Amino acid sequence: MDFQSLVDSMNSPCCVVSVEKRPDGGYGEIRLAAGNSRYAELIGVRMKPGVAGNGEAADGSMIAGLPYSEYFQKNINFEDVCFRSAVLKEVIHTYAHIYNVDVWFDIYVMPLEAEEGNICYCLYLSIPNDDADSILDAFHSASTASDVLKTCIKLHKASNLQEAMESVIAEIRQICKAEGCTVLLLNHEEEEFSILATDFIPGSRIKRVTEFEGYYDVANSWKGMLGTEGDCIIVRNEEDMERISRINNPWHRTLVEAGVTSVVLFPLRQGTEVQGFIWGRPLPAEEVEKLVAETA
Repeated sequence: MDFQSLVDSMNSPCCVVSVEKRPDGGYGEIRLAAGNSRYAELIGVRMKPGVAGNGEAADGSMIAGLPYSEYFQKNINFEDVCFRSAVLKEVIHTYAHIYNVDVWFDIYVMPLEAEEGNICYCLYLSIPNDDADSILDAFHSASTASDVLKTCIKLHKASNLQEAMESVIAEIRQICKAEGCTVLLLNHEEEEFSILATDFIPGSRIKRVTEFEGYYDVANSWKGMLGTEGDCIIVRNEEDMERISRINNPWHRTLVEAGVTSVVLFPLRQGTEVQGFIWGRPLPAEEVEKLVAETA
């Protein structure tokens, strides 16, 4: 199959991604097999510092077949979507947000019938979307939208922010079907953290972050993970826990000690600065998969 002709026929940023299928059911190297000029321009914007030119030919075009990490930072959510499409043959529609240029994209990922031994392929199409409201609406059912509206009204009418946040975080936990949900704020000047609000189901045995010494360093380390994990950090299963143990062992140790087996963690930003995090743990498998699809 002529991958380059295929992507060149697309009017939006588009590439073909190759995924190495492993005998154990996982995946190995992920490469960009081809990309059109619009996609090359897009990843040029996202190029991580210090690698400009690594993936360019003399004429400025992309070099086919290089690992995608030559062009932009490793991203677990990107890898998961490409694996599910190329190897598991799923057709995926999701969204992505690039913070440094404040642009939303509709992402369509489609499997290609062009396997070469243990190498599978998918088409990855990125369509800029200026209507952020419609994207956010697509994430929520009518019932969830109603729940969100109720929490917003509660915050708007609050005379005591702390009490209101405690009530709202309890509702968020119930909406997400999580055992616990917490909002943690970082004080970078004092190198301290504080808990703005938290809620757990009655009888939960999960160890609270306030019971760990030096937890500011653990929470602050999450900022460094956002480049590789995407807009959020998701731990779904034992494989993800093993990955966390390799890339952030101090956090992994606290997860194990706390009795946490899954977590979804989102940054709270003021502009581009991360001021804290909100997370739910642990989540039912189906809820985690839904969040993975929505944050890829």
